[in-house]
Amino acid sequence: MKVLLVDDDRFVINVLKQTIDWPALGFSTVLAAANMRQAQTLLAAQTIDLIVSDIEMPQGSGLDLLDWLRHQQQRDTEMIFLTNYADFNYAQKAIELGSFDYYLKPIIPERFTAVLQKAVKKIRRQQQAAAAKAKAPVALIANDWRQVLHGQASPDLLARIADDYFLPILVQPELSHDTTILLQHLTAQPQTFGDGAFHVCFSSPDENHRLLILLQAAKHTGPVEDLFQQRDRISQQLQMILQPEQTHFALFVGTMATAERLPDTTRKLTAMSDDLAVHRNSINFLSQYHRLDLDHREPDLQHLGDLIAQRDVDALGRYCHQYLKHCAQAQHLSRRTLRNFREDLLQLIYVSLERHNIQAHKLFSSREYASLYLNSLNSIEIMERFIAFAASSAFSYAEFADSSISVARRLQNYIDTHLEEELTRDRLAEIVFLNPDYAAKLFKSEFGLSLTNYIIKKRIDTAQRMILADDRPINQIAESLGYTNFSYFTRLFKREVGLTPMAFRRQR
Repeated sequence: MKVLLVDDDRFVINVLKQTIDWPALGFSTVLAAANMRQAQTLLAAQTIDLIVSDIEMPQGSGLDLLDWLRHQQQRDTEMIFLTNYADFNYAQKAIELGSFDYYLKPIIPERFTAVLQKAVKKIRRQQQAAAAKAKAPVALIANDWRQVLHGQASPDLLARIADDYFLPILVQPELSHDTTILLQHLTAQPQTFGDGAFHVCFSSPDENHRLLILLQAAKHTGPVEDLFQQRDRISQQLQMILQPEQTHFALFVGTMATAERLPDTTRKLTAMSDDLAVHRNSINFLSQYHRLDLDHREPDLQHLGDLIAQRDVDALGRYCHQYLKHCAQAQHLSRRTLRNFREDLLQLIYVSLERHNIQAHKLFSSREYASLYLNSLNSIEIMERFIAFAASSAFSYAEFADSSISVARRLQNYIDTHLEEELTRDRLAEIVFLNPDYAAKLFKSEFGLSLTNYIIKKRIDTAQRMILADDRPINQIAESLGYTNFSYFTRLFKREVGLTPMAFRRQR
């Protein structure tokens, strides 16, 4: 296997090359690129199994590289992002483009190796599935099936399958990254369905992380009525095949169609999947579907606001469950209903956090939040899980923010252990997800010192100990404490101690 390292920082490239045991992971070749253009040249010239890329780079970001790889090159190469920033927008975009992982620097070899091992397992599963699929006979190549499904097939191509019936099925995983797992399990061995007349002739993920499965049966294998009546049995068989992977999903089953009618049937099936709000592991039939073009039934926002103010996660969860259940019983539950309810609830939570001077967009910038948010419309159960996660995160942090001692102690601990870093007030406020003015106020209330004065005092106290115990030049000690301007450090030291650093060392 081959791995490509992409980073404009040569130090990071060298760390990755020297601290990771690539041969032990199965990589025989380790390539490196300093920017997106170099990476594109390497990717165009050879097959690369894994890319480890920085996000922020000149001449094109790592996200731009992955977007190019997915949409212009149509390649599913696994990619792990490295970044210095836990940014929600970055994480969201990385998930949308199907990246394998999102790793925050600095690189700790043991932890990063564990991430790489998971990526290698996935790559090998994909290779095994591809090898198995290559052995299975297919009537048409994948590109031919795409032309048929999009209504772009030539008359000659349609003539080759004119005597067959087709049943399209969409599999919507609850978590988008499970699509690949479901596809691998489906294609691991040839599958026949119904009474054996149907077989999988095409399967592929779509742009919304759903798995489209196309079943094919020759008309001459039995009476037409018999083929049409096998839909329920086929759906149950497919569900049993996919469930051992312990993934949750919903099935959307189309109607039997000829090759000419297949594009229209598939379009209607996709529209149903886009419209319906469903339970996990449910089977939904196109023949029973009626579009729910109804007005949104707004929840009791006042009651929701009261529950959020009370910080009662269980009571909030019960209300949300009852609201969604009532919408379903009244046949008002669609994806649009779920989306509107999610945004109403988040707006109330954001307002509540703002009252506590908490910067909600930073509190909700984790990879887990981003994943749950993106997948929350895929099933009612994952929506309820997202609501519970968002509410419990907000409520627990609001309680933390209400305690000046907790906030101040957390800031103090961060300062004490990161003296070498640039410790601005805005940066420290991000650590506790609070408004900078409010975070500074809580700190001064607890310690009687402003954040700036505390940082200076802590650094100078540490500098005194290091000057006495360390033989290094004083300018190196100053740099280790975050002071690159030696004259500025000298002025601060003399102001706090009464002596210059050199005089202090000589005197003691």
